[in-house]
Amino acid sequence: MRVLITTFGTLGDIDPYLALGRGLAERGHEPTIATHEFYREMIEDERLGFHPVRPDAHPEDREAFARAMSPRFGSKYVLRELVIPHLRASWEDTAQAARGAEIVVTHPLTFAGGIVAEEAGLPWVSTILAPLSLFSRYDFPVVPPFPNAWRLYGIPGVPPVLIRLFRALTRSWTAPVRALRAERGLPPGGDPLYEGQHSPLLTLALFSPVLAAPQPDWPPSTRVTGFPFHVPSSGEGLDADLAAFLTAGPPPIVFTLGTSAVAVAGSFYEESLAAARRLGIRRGVPRDHVMRHDVAHPLEPETGELSEDLAFVGDAGSEHVVERGDPVGRNHQQRGRTRVEGDLVDVAHFSTAMKGETVE
Repeated sequence: MRVLITTFGTLGDIDPYLALGRGLAERGHEPTIATHEFYREMIEDERLGFHPVRPDAHPEDREAFARAMSPRFGSKYVLRELVIPHLRASWEDTAQAARGAEIVVTHPLTFAGGIVAEEAGLPWVSTILAPLSLFSRYDFPVVPPFPNAWRLYGIPGVPPVLIRLFRALTRSWTAPVRALRAERGLPPGGDPLYEGQHSPLLTLALFSPVLAAPQPDWPPSTRVTGFPFHVPSSGEGLDADLAAFLTAGPPPIVFTLGTSAVAVAGSFYEESLAAARRLGIRRGVPRDHVMRHDVAHPLEPETGELSEDLAFVGDAGSEHVVERGDPVGRNHQQRGRTRVEGDLVDVAHFSTAMKGETVE
């Protein structure tokens, strides 16, 4: 089967689809990933098909990261300045990429993908990367513009009111999507930031069930898959220093940022170090097992702030195979990845791993 996979964003928006593409290829299918030109080499190195889709955003634009990660205005900036202005160009490129495809798989922000699939009469599979995209009234998320609103969630009727408020505030952001659908002779469809982003055929929730349990108002087509981990075919062995640190004591707690937030970390690392010390993590690890990896200098804590109990890992740069019970997180701003499979566990399963239970 020829599968078109569309995605948009930084490495955190690319890796899951590389893993999906590799899995499909290993099963005899022909996947093509349609995304920014910037990722062509990475995708083709995995022997997957590639098709460029505008905008050719540069994932290392730190100014864009800072604006996108703004708690108050980040979502509006991403939608209204990075995605929607390029909708027509994205639709044109996606339509070209879909020629010959037999099914279309979309990312939450590739609005053109669903339109192209509907026009062509192709099966459409949507994906989401985090529970936030489901916006459940039964498990309402903490939203960045209103971080303290969670205190009101227990009051009957508050979550539905907030959902109506957010829908009203964001409806104008996606007006061009409805306009393009009308131009192409399609019905308006649901709101592309809410119910309209989910395919009635199949919605793949590409996260661990530890992050969210299914709720009554989730789309009936939702299937929680767990995290799809991408392991580069050219991966090297586990870094010796990191291996020594991981085996030198009990399982560590990992504080990590995504591939956008890492560029605007602020005081994250300092607060993480302070939290680790308050929790008394990994006491008694020999000092020669303290380690550091290359990181952008502004993000790196002072050398004196690290102790024998702490490792600062900018990027592992290799495949990690970790023994069961050792939760591992990662910051994969570069091209290294973490592999956790079988009865192994990832950082999202930390509490379960500490109990020594088998997961997924």
